[in-house]
Amino acid sequence: MESESRRSESRSGLIRAGASIVATTLAVSMWTAMAAADVPVRVSVKFIVDASGNRPAAGRFNTTAEVNAEADAGTDILRGMISEHRIQVTEILDLPTSLSSWSTIAVGSDGTN
Repeated sequence: MESESRRSESRSGLIRAGASIVATTLAVSMWTAMAAADVPVRVSVKFIVDASGNRPAAGRFNTTAEVNAEADAGTDILRGMISEHRIQVTEILDLPTSLSSWSTIAVGSDGTN
């Protein structure tokens, strides 16, 4: 009788362990699915161009390709941190030089500003 009781306890323990493994697997699967949700972080980039329509020569990125490369690099960083966020460039606009009066920030020739 005692060995039958032990077998029953052993089976009960195995059932609980199996249920725990199933619950853990489901939780990991749901977390992975959420991490792959790709929640967009929408970015709009605007350049104030000079009177000739040229973008500033100083700065970290000045071309459409460089903007997109920065967005891709940012998405790669977020992906490496297992984040569901993805950077999505929605627009890149060249604004007329007349808008430069709205900003008093000078762009340094070393591209730091």
